[in-house]
Amino acid sequence: PREPEPARPPVPQGDAPPPMPINVWEHKTASEGVDVAFAEATGQVRMGGSTGTASLSGTVSLPAGGKWHVYLAVYAGNRGTKEDTVTVSFNGVEAGTFNNDARGGFPERGGRPLNTKGQYVAMGEIEGDHINFVTKETHTHVNFKVEWKSANPSADSHMWVAGGEATYLGFTAPVSTDDKGPGGPAKVDVKVTGATDGSDLKEGDLETDGMRSRALRLTQNARLTILEGRNAIWQGPVTSRTTLFLPADKKFACLVDMPGYMSFFDPDCETKSKEWVFSLSPILPPGTARVVLLWGAEPKDLDVYMLAPHAVEGQEACEVNYRKKMCHSRSVRLDKDDTNGHGPETITIEKFNAGQYVLRVNEFHGDASNPKWGVSQAQVAFYSPHLGMVRYQVGIDGYTEGEVWYVLAIDGTTRTPSPCTRETCTLRDAPDPQRPRRRRRAVSRRRGSVLARWLRQRAR
Repeated sequence: PREPEPARPPVPQGDAPPPMPINVWEHKTASEGVDVAFAEATGQVRMGGSTGTASLSGTVSLPAGGKWHVYLAVYAGNRGTKEDTVTVSFNGVEAGTFNNDARGGFPERGGRPLNTKGQYVAMGEIEGDHINFVTKETHTHVNFKVEWKSANPSADSHMWVAGGEATYLGFTAPVSTDDKGPGGPAKVDVKVTGATDGSDLKEGDLETDGMRSRALRLTQNARLTILEGRNAIWQGPVTSRTTLFLPADKKFACLVDMPGYMSFFDPDCETKSKEWVFSLSPILPPGTARVVLLWGAEPKDLDVYMLAPHAVEGQEACEVNYRKKMCHSRSVRLDKDDTNGHGPETITIEKFNAGQYVLRVNEFHGDASNPKWGVSQAQVAFYSPHLGMVRYQVGIDGYTEGEVWYVLAIDGTTRTPSPCTRETCTLRDAPDPQRPRRRRRAVSRRRGSVLARWLRQRAR
């Protein structure tokens, strides 16, 4: 199979690997009866313009032996026949059979859609290890198979699949599943939020799917796996009301998975922190991307800015930020603006233009001679279906200039990010430090002016 070009450095031996993307067309080993032209053009795989059956098989080599959580996102076709089905298997074990039904039965109960646009998630867990006799490292494989059945000859009506992820759960079973954590003197409050609106995520809620509000039913709570190296020390469900007790002065890797969301990975979960914030991105459709900024309690306010090229070459680029919340007919938009510390601040790219996108982060009212990057714990997660999650940390990736962190550049043609350098991300004018203090005060001022006008009218 064709392997996609890596967008991250190799995983150091013994470290927990980040979630790995599964691109079904890139990783295919065999196919029969699928729409090849459509797959080559879009990366999405569907049954061709015929009736009967079709199939696609593939394999992905994963960088560590042990247990992995895997999923593929499956989508209903336009005007599809409800009797049409897609069956997904991982390593020979069926993960689910789904009907071509975009809305019927929402929210999910017994294999029905997760969201109002007919998105299903086929999930499974695999385990195994193989020794690479050159590197002496252990790894495993996920072998996937997708099978279509349809009596409808229209290719446009058939269900399709684009990809998913494999999330590492450890080489060994969790040492502890106690609901208070593995135990210890360090007390850490957990916060699990949606990246596109900052809302707390918990089982049973209706949340945004990143495009529409109240469109995604949460069928279970998020699951947190805490790893020391590649050994799981704790695993369990978490919400924004979870408090864990852990060993003091330790650093672990945290992996979070939840149906309907891309997996979250943080290799630097320190128990000296009083709060761990996990902000999850809803699964993205092909051809899109999302960036999510998180940081610590200080500074209180960081802002994301994304410079986006125009579709017409030579036209001026547009920069999305808290004042200009969308560009190019909403193809790039600011989903969430946070002013109270931690984040998330989130930008979604629904459609890419050719050219370079540049993401920078500004410390609001920051002191250029004494910025707070050293204590900020700022990190940016770049999400895309073909790459999964790629993480950037201040002080390690990109560069800082005073109160501005130049984070990453994205090639609009390949949709591939890379850390900023002074050559690829040139300096821009610093944001206006004298701007109004955001919507809340602006709203207060408007309310105050309305009240003052009403009082003047009464006085007359």
